[in-house]
Amino acid sequence: MRLHSLELCGIGPFRSRQAIDFDALTASGLFLIEGPTGSGKTTIIDAIVFALYGSLSGAESDSGRLRSHLCGADEPTEVALTFSIGGVRHTITRNPAYERLKARGSGTTSERARQTLVVHDDATPPMREAKEIGVYLQQHLGLSVEQFRRLVVLPQGEFDALLRAKPADRYRTLASLIDDRVLERVQDELKRAADEALKTRGDATARVERTLAILRDRAGEVLGSEAVAEVVPDDLVAALHAQSEAANARLAELAGPLESARAADLAARQRLEATRKASDARAAVARAAAALDPHDATLDDAALRDRTAELIARRTRLEPLAQWEVEGAARQAEGVRLRSVADERAQALAQARAQAQRLPEEQRALDVRLAEARAAATSAPALDAEVKRLEHVSDLLRQRTALTASLQTARADEARAATSLQESRDRLHAARTAAADLLRRQLDQRAAHLATLLVDGQACPVCGAVEHPRPADNPDGDLIGDDDVARADAAVADAVAAEAAAAEAHREAQARTAGIERDLAAATAGAGDEPPEVVDAALTAAQTAASAAHASAEELTTLTDQQAALAQAQREMTITIETLVAQATAAATAADSFDEQQRLESERHRTELGDAESASAEITRIDAYVQHITGLIEARAAAAGMPADADPDAAQREAAEAATAFTAVETVHGEAQQQALRVQEAVTAVTAHRADWLAAVAASAATATATEAAIELGALVTARSNANVRKLTLQAYAVQRRFLSVLEAASVHLERMSSGKYSFALDESATGNAQAGLGIDIVDAWSGQTRDPATLSGGETFYASLSLALGLADVVREESGGATLETLFVDEGFGSLDADTLSVVLDQLDALRARGRAVGVISHVTEMKDWVHDRIEVIPGARPALGSTLRQTGV
Repeated sequence: MRLHSLELCGIGPFRSRQAIDFDALTASGLFLIEGPTGSGKTTIIDAIVFALYGSLSGAESDSGRLRSHLCGADEPTEVALTFSIGGVRHTITRNPAYERLKARGSGTTSERARQTLVVHDDATPPMREAKEIGVYLQQHLGLSVEQFRRLVVLPQGEFDALLRAKPADRYRTLASLIDDRVLERVQDELKRAADEALKTRGDATARVERTLAILRDRAGEVLGSEAVAEVVPDDLVAALHAQSEAANARLAELAGPLESARAADLAARQRLEATRKASDARAAVARAAAALDPHDATLDDAALRDRTAELIARRTRLEPLAQWEVEGAARQAEGVRLRSVADERAQALAQARAQAQRLPEEQRALDVRLAEARAAATSAPALDAEVKRLEHVSDLLRQRTALTASLQTARADEARAATSLQESRDRLHAARTAAADLLRRQLDQRAAHLATLLVDGQACPVCGAVEHPRPADNPDGDLIGDDDVARADAAVADAVAAEAAAAEAHREAQARTAGIERDLAAATAGAGDEPPEVVDAALTAAQTAASAAHASAEELTTLTDQQAALAQAQREMTITIETLVAQATAAATAADSFDEQQRLESERHRTELGDAESASAEITRIDAYVQHITGLIEARAAAAGMPADADPDAAQREAAEAATAFTAVETVHGEAQQQALRVQEAVTAVTAHRADWLAAVAASAATATATEAAIELGALVTARSNANVRKLTLQAYAVQRRFLSVLEAASVHLERMSSGKYSFALDESATGNAQAGLGIDIVDAWSGQTRDPATLSGGETFYASLSLALGLADVVREESGGATLETLFVDEGFGSLDADTLSVVLDQLDALRARGRAVGVISHVTEMKDWVHDRIEVIPGARPALGSTLRQTGV
């Protein structure tokens, strides 16, 4: 990549637009960027890096350094860089985000970052998206912003740190510059595969141990945990089979005693059941007899059946009475209803009679209101006329008040118009007087002029006289010309027009005053002498009376209709009262008849019941007694044929003894059966677990074989294997080999800069960590010894660091596959060199031109001007607010 030109504005100390022509500077191969400290030398590098990557260069740079603090809110910040990659010219323009003035209104707004990349190949369209531009430049430059910052721009002090760094720190720096991402991915993939293989192997081993533990736990449930601790699965299966055979033999041995005990228990329970039934039958007969009358209890079954028939006949007679009792509530409700209807009819009659007594009073009141309404309707026209008269008088009074105020204003206007007319006449008189005086003076001046032309004995051109006894004297003052007279005449004309306008305005004012006086006189004559407040009060009273009269007139029709309706209501009320008298009498008669009927029916039912509380209760008693009789008959039938001397207690004792014996034998048999079942289940489960264990053992062996290569390879590339005697990871080994190439390339530069005294050597003696073998030795060809870089002087350290930087740039450029780096910048550090060493270093930098490179040296060392003729001078502004400017010299 070669730089061609750079334009920037609003960056760091550069407020105004500045431009650099790199083509002119790089023709000689070496150029100087010089200026006072802080003037903006490094800002040029910042602008280049920002243009390419959208960020700054240098470890101490930050985004606050980019936008110039000298810029106003309306001044832009922009960088434009033209460069070539592979002979194709590119132009990139970037504007960072900053606060600018609003296009409309006050205040500022955020201006977003913008960028444009133009490829001058007539094929690639312009690019404006930051991501798209970044991908394109990364592909064609082959350098990340970090690599570009370290290899194209060599910031002050950073490669001195690389020279003196510890191996671990140097490893991190080199890994960030040398693209070993492929090896890193390979190493990571191999490590991941090894980790997965170890996990798979561990899972397989864990499965073997897990299945064996499950097998032993299941066998231990039968054999005991101590008996299975170290026993192999096959022996555990054999032991469980032996246990199963013993359990089955014991179960067969207990089958005979179990059946004998079960038969004895069944026989005892049957004898106990028969004894209990006989005892229960006798008890049932006694209970049924106790529920009957003592006499009835002694009757035989035939007599009891006759007694039942008598009770059922009485029950049949009581059923109608029970139904009548059930309907008692309904009859009571009906009586209440009839009495309520009679009361309602009586109350309605009383209300109708009261209302009929009020109707004559309402008729008399309505007649009074009707007479009043008719009288008010008659007075309404007179009241309306009075309202209109008073409203007219009120309007005239308001007009009189307004006209009085208007008259005062008109008289004031007339007075001002008269004053203005007089002033206009005075100004006209003054203008006419001034014009006449000016004309007179002009005539006097002309006469005096003619007098100067008179010659005694010659005829006067005016009067023809040859004698001139009193020639006109020359008046004092300036000479008056025709223009002066014309201006005076124009002033007179203006004064005449002003006087005419003032006269017209005065006449108009007089006319307005006269008109208002006539209107005021007419209003005063029509309004009379009454005060306005008296007229307003009378108007309000008349309006109220008129409204009331109209309301009464409107009510007249309504009152007439009400009178007719009231007469109709009186006729209807008479008919209603007659109807209500008949209804009340009928309702009272019906209620009295119903009450008498209920009294007679109640007396008849009481005679039929006798001492019984009610028919329903008596029926219930008869049903229960009949049931007791039936129960006694059935109990006697059930007890017939049963032994009378059975002993329930003895039968209970015999049954309990047989049950106890059977339970004991059954318990022993059940325990034996459970043991046989438990052992058989254990045999089945352990046999299945043994099959799982054998499968897990086979799978573990297969997994160990399958993962062996991946585990060994992962351990080797991550320095965990004993076979890796250097204990270097694959990535670290690659960095070390490449670092050796860097040192070899850097030695070429160092030998030239040190006049053949020094070269670099790789120190591989350190071992024991992943960053071993990255030490640096300085080989002193003059003494034949090696030295630590820390023992170099300041100047030796600078050109050794510079050589290391150049060597690293050569290796990265060759391995990155990106564009050739044809422009290099070295930032500061030359102040530590003596004159001879500085000359050698500059010669070495100048020698880079032969290999197609140009080097820009950033320095404020004065001696550099004598060595480097092509320069970019950074000149601080005369005033700080102006900012720095750039000037190219020696080109």
